[in-house]
Amino acid sequence: MDLIEFHRIFLFEKVLAFRVGEICFARFQSAPPLDGATFQTTFQKIFCET
Repeated sequence: MDLIEFHRIFLFEKVLAFRVGEICFARFQSAPPLDGATFQTTFQKIFCET
């Protein structure tokens, strides 16, 4: 596996994870027990750090 293929797979997985995270975030945002700001911080830690 060369570097270009690795980057393509890595980017695809990151975009896929981001899409799943977006859907989860939209669902969790409407749920009263969960604090929106806390979840957003956690979401950023999980998906924005490489």
